Amino acid sequence: MSKKIAVIGECMIELSEKNGAVNRGFGGDTLNTSVYIARQTDASALSVHYVTALGTDAFSQQMLGQLATGKRQHRSYPADGRPPAGTVLH
Repeated sequence: MSKKIAVIGECMIELSEKNGAVNRGFGGDTLNTSVYIARQTDASALSVHYVTALGTDAFSQQMLGQLATGKRQHRSYPADGRPPAGTVLH
């Protein structure tokens, strides 16, 4: 039987500029923690879950697509009319 861990928090939209182009990514402390745990553990021994709330905006839908990839499982909850995810400019 494998163990489970849930990392709970907000995934951030990260915008950065390089050579005149704006690049978009997703990150933040809690998302990064879930990624690093998943990378360092055997999925048959530890199941990593990321729990967050997502909106219905385009960024939230892109975020959902990225969360669906990788070695972790995600759990999200529907938007309740709150603003979209926080944004970080680098």
